[in-house]
Amino acid sequence: MRKKSEKGVALIFVAFGMTVLLGAVGFGIDMGYLRYQKRLQQGAADSAALAAASELAYGSGWTAAAKSDSASNGFTDAVNSVTVTVNKPPATGAYSGNGAYVEVVVSAVHPTFFMKIMGINTETVAARAVGGLGGAKGCVYALSTASNAVVVNGSVSLSAPNCSIFDNGGMTVNGSDTITAESIGVAGTYTKNGSVTVTPTPVTGIVPAADPLASLTPPTLASGGCTTLTVSTSRTIAAGNYCGVSINGSVNVVFSGGNYTFGSGGLSINGSNTITFNSGEYMMNGGNLTTNGSNTINGTGDLFYTTAGASVTFNGSSTVNLSAPTSGTYEGILFYQDRSDSSGATVNGSNGSKYTGAMYFPAATLTTNGSNTASATATVLVANRIVFNGSGSFGDDFSAFGSRVSPLKDAVLVE
Repeated sequence: MRKKSEKGVALIFVAFGMTVLLGAVGFGIDMGYLRYQKRLQQGAADSAALAAASELAYGSGWTAAAKSDSASNGFTDAVNSVTVTVNKPPATGAYSGNGAYVEVVVSAVHPTFFMKIMGINTETVAARAVGGLGGAKGCVYALSTASNAVVVNGSVSLSAPNCSIFDNGGMTVNGSDTITAESIGVAGTYTKNGSVTVTPTPVTGIVPAADPLASLTPPTLASGGCTTLTVSTSRTIAAGNYCGVSINGSVNVVFSGGNYTFGSGGLSINGSNTITFNSGEYMMNGGNLTTNGSNTINGTGDLFYTTAGASVTFNGSSTVNLSAPTSGTYEGILFYQDRSDSSGATVNGSNGSKYTGAMYFPAATLTTNGSNTASATATVLVANRIVFNGSGSFGDDFSAFGSRVSPLKDAVLVE
């Protein structure tokens, strides 16, 4: 039999238990709220790091890009106790001190509710992300919004199983072509005629892709006096400023490497010559780069740049084996036409021809003809319009760059 004085003890235990229970519930509510805010901040930090990384190729602007992007996600630097810190290189983590990456930390002070009982009125929550530039997934970009930005005729084989095709206009495929890619996106309409095999089926209505090489700066052209050369005997041609160079017949010509500028006379190769381009920059300033006949043309570590109305035309049945630089500003860039130059480019070649590197003609139509026009495994095409004719074979898995990937870069999160 309980004494009357014991009745009050039960009430004390109940009251104490309710206090503990309510405290636990309140603490859980506060922690849930703070975890929710952390998720929001992490999303803002991730997005801001990607925005900052996308500016790395331009050499500046990552801080402004990160803070602007964070603000668009509801976290504005120096507003409502929010701090957005941008560090290049990252201050902490696996990429600390590496200038190829940028770190974004989004911090905010949040009020508590039930934790105020314990004297905790606010909590600071921080979210961190690190971005950098990684290999882009695209290998064919048609930048024009025209109805036929990409046209494929004949029996072309385009094999790009590990990368994507982006067409800002329409795509028309005719004949018995075979096209394979990781994905194919077309902003306009897609039309196929004949026994065409396209895998996967293009997705239409995409948002047009930006120029992936928009940050690429042009090389410096030589100025001053120039020399005109007409070559009909075997010789070596040193770097320099040339009004024009014409190579004719059946000779062996070696460009020793370095920086070459060709003026209005351009560089013309005719006949059945053997031409070697050693590592260098070959700049066509108003004159065309033209080959005719059945030449053998080899080069390693080369950039061919055209401007002031110059164009590139590889005609005939020449065997061409050219590769881009593997380091420096123009790493992976084989052909680069100035963005103000709309002169069309034509690339032909006989069986075994290889073009290893990016072909960049942002304002021009790039036309490929012939057989095995670009059988190398690292061909990247970026042009205003792209026309494939004949029976060319294009491979785009980038393995020819060894450990390197595509010269095109996308912003990626690494932490």
